[in-house]
Amino acid sequence: MGNQILKSKFDDHQKFDDKMQCIAEYDYQSLETKYYEGQIWDHFTQKFIIIKFQIQYIDNKEIRYIENGQILRIEQITNKQQAPEIIINLDQIKYLQWKGIYGNNMNKVGKWKAIWNGETLDNVTGWYSKIGEKQGLWMELIQKFSSQAQVYEKGEYCNNFRRGRWNYIYGNQQIGGGYYSQNLNQKIRKWVEISDNFWRNSQILQNGEYINGKKVGLWDIYWRLEENGPFKLIGCGLYDESQGLKNGLWYELSDKFWSNNQVIYYGEYKNNCKIGKWDILWRLNQYCEFIRIGGGSYKQVQGQKQGKWIELNDQFSNENQITFQGEYQNGMKIGHWETLFQNQQIGGGLFNEQNGLKKGKWIELDDNFQSISQVTYCGEYNNGKKFGKWKIFQNDLQKKKKDLIGGGQYFELKGFKTGLWIDIIENFCRWNILTI
Repeated sequence: MGNQILKSKFDDHQKFDDKMQCIAEYDYQSLETKYYEGQIWDHFTQKFIIIKFQIQYIDNKEIRYIENGQILRIEQITNKQQAPEIIINLDQIKYLQWKGIYGNNMNKVGKWKAIWNGETLDNVTGWYSKIGEKQGLWMELIQKFSSQAQVYEKGEYCNNFRRGRWNYIYGNQQIGGGYYSQNLNQKIRKWVEISDNFWRNSQILQNGEYINGKKVGLWDIYWRLEENGPFKLIGCGLYDESQGLKNGLWYELSDKFWSNNQVIYYGEYKNNCKIGKWDILWRLNQYCEFIRIGGGSYKQVQGQKQGKWIELNDQFSNENQITFQGEYQNGMKIGHWETLFQNQQIGGGLFNEQNGLKKGKWIELDDNFQSISQVTYCGEYNNGKKFGKWKIFQNDLQKKKKDLIGGGQYFELKGFKTGLWIDIIENFCRWNILTI
């Protein structure tokens, strides 16, 4: 027993010496200010909204996260020998801190625990070895942990590698998990995984098998509406046995599937590439049948969209039923495209048939367009850039009227705003009109 302990300590020191021999100070000076987009839950509109933010590196000493001129977080650079750990999850930027100690070489050592919005998460903890490697039992946050996705992963580390059984914990319940190999940090055998975009209103699980870190065979997709309700089968598809690529017919969920946006895609894969006809299916709620509301065809070889298509807006939901209708040629939009809201045309314009860029007169919808905020922009494009005068309208489809509420000029060559503008505030809706 004593010899094993001595050998373990010797191995730790040997790893530390080897590590220190190859360390050079990380060149933070070469890092520029970078711009990112993140999403955050908006309680008023009951949806995720996109927020732009930037990350600055200051004097080789700290990292600043900034949104609209406001500093969200300042992170001290403690270890200049390592590449920085960058956070791009907005909720984590605002609320997540880790508490622990650093060793002489500024690696994390000993016990570390998570703090969320000022409160210590007692169970979210783990240990680092003397050389800064995760060891033993850990409870971690999933990569996309947020106020709307409070999911944890629990299992064992050995020299920074996961091994053995790992479980997903949500609402104090185990909802999935599986096994890692002992040495290669690869998923093996049967797994129940959470989806990449799992959150409170999109509780999606995927059930299938891994071989040497690759998905194989039939994978089923389950979803539930309520936290304590049963998971129900809602999709499925096959991965081939050799390379783990999608093949054959698939029912797969939209990346933004949730209770208010129940959209499924049905079609065929060949070596991970969509081919042939694909249908877009939607239902209002779990008590309704799925109906076809869009779709089109992919070329058999390159997997490019071809011919007539009906597509959904990125923010499609029950209150935001926006679709686009038009034609593709070799994966590029061409000719006239229409924008429809609840099956009524409300916008559209032309795409150049040579380069696929917008041209001529366009009516476009605001990014936050919905029933209570029917804002559109009307103006012209030249080679994909806005130019000349653009007007902003507040529409009312039921009353079949629209009111001019703003506008201004775009610089003809560069496509950016110039001169005097009357613009709308972020997340504008018709209830804001009295306050503008």
